[in-house]
Amino acid sequence: MKIVKLTDGDVFQITIDEDNCAFGQVIYANPKLFPIYIVVFQPEFKLDLDNNLETICSSEMALIGGSTGARIDHGFWKIVGNNKPDLSRIPRTLFKTNIRNKQVIVDFDGKVLRKAKTRDTKIYHNIWSVSPMAFEKSIKAIHGKDDWLPAFDKMLYENAIRQST
Repeated sequence: MKIVKLTDGDVFQITIDEDNCAFGQVIYANPKLFPIYIVVFQPEFKLDLDNNLETICSSEMALIGGSTGARIDHGFWKIVGNNKPDLSRIPRTLFKTNIRNKQVIVDFDGKVLRKAKTRDTKIYHNIWSVSPMAFEKSIKAIHGKDDWLPAFDKMLYENAIRQST
């Protein structure tokens, strides 16, 4: 296994089946709360085409969240290029966490914003990240090639938008 030094904007290919793939992008290679923060784009692309990075990176986002680069390091997800992430499209999610036995709301950078209110505990997730395989299985499920699991819900882009306000 070769550890790949990821950088913001790296675009990678996720195989969906023998003919098709999806693409993801490293948004933040070294954020404070996660090893990497990635987005996986909604469209399904043909594996045998030379897909345009700008088209890929401007497409609809399906999934977003913290993970690791393990599928890239092991060669399952191939880096196909680098395109500066459009940070205006990236929700900066808020989280709940416990600090000194008190539940608080923290921003994407881990800064404590306030003590959690009762309604906050129903809105915000605890700080989370998932394996790259969970991203792979969920994008396959979106395209009908795998089963959708309830654990995938928190990775949905729409959920991240709700969690960022």
